[in-house]
Amino acid sequence: MPLNGRGGTERVRDVVLQGCALVVVFCILQTPAYPQSSGLVLWDIVSGIRGISHNISSLLPPWGQKQTELQRLVTELSAPKRHVEDERKDIQPTPKIKICQTKACVLSAAEILSNMDAGVDPCSDFYQFACGSYIRRNTIPDDRSNINQFARLSEILRQELRALVEEPWTHKEPRTFLPVKNAYKSCMNISQIEKVGGDPILKLLHVIGGWPVLDGDDFDEESFNWINVIYKIRQTGMNIDYLFDVGIVEDPKETEHRIFLLDQPSLGMGRKCFARGKDDADVKVYLNFMTAIAVELGAERDEAEKELKDSLDFEINLSRILVSEEKRRNISQLYNKMAVRDMEQRWPSVPWLQYMNQIFRPHIRINNSEPILVATPSFFDKFVDLMAETPKRTLANYIGWRVVHESVPYVTERIRRHQLEYVAKLTGQVKRSPRWKECMGFVCGVFGNAIGALYVRKLFSPATKTQAADMVKHLRLEFDSVLDGLNWMDPVTKARAKKKATQMITHVAYPEELLDDRKLKSLYRGLTIHPNNFFLNVVKTGLYSFDYSLRHLRERVNKTDWISHGRAAVVNAFYSPLENSIQIPAGILHGVFFDAGRPKYLNYGGIGSVIGHEITHGFDDQGRQFDEKGNLVDWWLPETDARFREKAKCMEREYSNFLVPGNFTPPMKVNGRLTMGENIADCGGIKHAYNAYNRWLKKKQCLLNDKDYEEARLPGLTQYSPKQLFWIGAANLWCAKFRPESAKLQAMSDPHSPSAVRINGPFSNTELFAKDFNCKKGSRMNPVKKCAIW
Repeated sequence: MPLNGRGGTERVRDVVLQGCALVVVFCILQTPAYPQSSGLVLWDIVSGIRGISHNISSLLPPWGQKQTELQRLVTELSAPKRHVEDERKDIQPTPKIKICQTKACVLSAAEILSNMDAGVDPCSDFYQFACGSYIRRNTIPDDRSNINQFARLSEILRQELRALVEEPWTHKEPRTFLPVKNAYKSCMNISQIEKVGGDPILKLLHVIGGWPVLDGDDFDEESFNWINVIYKIRQTGMNIDYLFDVGIVEDPKETEHRIFLLDQPSLGMGRKCFARGKDDADVKVYLNFMTAIAVELGAERDEAEKELKDSLDFEINLSRILVSEEKRRNISQLYNKMAVRDMEQRWPSVPWLQYMNQIFRPHIRINNSEPILVATPSFFDKFVDLMAETPKRTLANYIGWRVVHESVPYVTERIRRHQLEYVAKLTGQVKRSPRWKECMGFVCGVFGNAIGALYVRKLFSPATKTQAADMVKHLRLEFDSVLDGLNWMDPVTKARAKKKATQMITHVAYPEELLDDRKLKSLYRGLTIHPNNFFLNVVKTGLYSFDYSLRHLRERVNKTDWISHGRAAVVNAFYSPLENSIQIPAGILHGVFFDAGRPKYLNYGGIGSVIGHEITHGFDDQGRQFDEKGNLVDWWLPETDARFREKAKCMEREYSNFLVPGNFTPPMKVNGRLTMGENIADCGGIKHAYNAYNRWLKKKQCLLNDKDYEEARLPGLTQYSPKQLFWIGAANLWCAKFRPESAKLQAMSDPHSPSAVRINGPFSNTELFAKDFNCKKGSRMNPVKKCAIW
């Protein structure tokens, strides 16, 4: 799961990622709550810290004066709301307090003050204390389903990249950047897209044999064969995971090798939406969306609705035989290696050998002894029965709809508006993002490494990479120290855990290969992009991605391969259990997360807690199933395994009692099982970052021979100690506001807890926070019973 994203084997239309498919990737940021497989780039963002800086810095007097106008404003902003703090003598300033007057400190202070509601008792609800004003003063734009800190930094990054991508290509720059700019140009060529209308979809449907909802009585149902249709779809470059997913991944038990993966499909909506049945309001909206698109393409409304109801019934039945997200957290149960001959014996209605060879040609040809990793055998047991009882016409309508659904984002606005209406019902977002944002989203997805190269070459400081790598080193030392102090692990398991932690690979900022023109040229060799045919570019990049994956099937996996870690222009962070590696991209090393010009307590509370989160993922309920080499191995002795499960159960129960923010009737609770991995990482990450900061502070005190040394405080926030500002800064990462529809959708399917829970949960689970804010035992932020693992 990406810091913002999901784990699993979901197909990403990305040239780079298709070359190094992963079974599970963990991250820390919430996933934008949009319908699965919508394909629509709607996750835009509001202006952020660096954008605000440009506006404020133009008004500032020269830096270095004892107090700037902005600093005086900061002081005034904080003055009226001190009644809570004034009652707490432990957080009163002393005459000897130093105040940081750097630009970064003033901007950080202004940001914190504008987000904070100091009238809230921090021991009652720290999220409201740190983010209450953020929620009140911010209005979610019509083209957003939510606003959050990660997204607004992504907005700034995209704006900067946009300027680079929109510059005409010249012979003075590497040719690698030409297809990037052509892809963006084709997406922005609205007049050409409008001119061709829905023809690209109609031509695609013709290639795959038609769509009954459009063809009516002319559709040849007798000769329809779903296997042949999937073959044809594969040749077009579109997804083929509508009935089940076929791909290539690293073998979880032998991660130096790749293997074919067979898994259950993704659907047009989330499984839990379909579980409520066709009379559910959201499912009805989905049917209306299907019908409206069919009518736009030429269908008669009543007939389209009738036919697509049958298609919807099939998709609902398909959703009912999927293995749940909660059960899929046990990776061992997803590891079922079978030879093709065994698959043909167990599910003889599908000619598996023929199917695989047809899908993977011309790059690969297999025989019936080829091992296949079947993630969900129980799904396929029921799938063959469902297929046998479903009429051919219904299957043809379902497959045709999924092809159309995937194609909608890339065609005329008249067709796309129906998708926006559908998304609005599910997420509350009523307006489409500006076209340039959608186009930058497409380009960044397809050309992740090339965009990363542009970013680090022109917008990123190498010094930041060095500083971030140093923080990673300190966080790793801290986690090793944590393992030493655990009393619930037996010596053998603890030694294995320390070995895994020691051998964890780190990728910070960007791989040096992004600076090598020859490497980039080699990566995109053979891919041509047309500046005026957006739809063609979509299918060509899809084909290129899939073929890239196939060409590398038999190669030995290089876990430190630069291609797998070249997506530098991303505001996110990742842990990969198959590599036992963390990745901290350059794109997240700015803004609220990191700034070299501000005190360490803010950086440790920011990017430090992110780093700690990713390290801890290696030891959460899923990460712990893999050893130091990334192989799926049970390295836990039984008694320690039982203790871990007991502690994890404590956390599951605790989080399952948190309410999802919002006025829901009946109240919605967090899914403690689904969110367990992220909750474990949140709780561990913040503690490791705090202790790593204290480790740095003690070293600094030793060097200065001053046991009372503390870093300078922030202007307007001098009543808070550096340690308190650590917690306040960390909480600011998660200031967010969601529309009710989006919050509901997230709670149903996102493996991350809501933002408020990501602060109040981890902070209340550690005595470190309670001590710094002098919270009474039994208060909400200092409960008597706490759940902790790492």
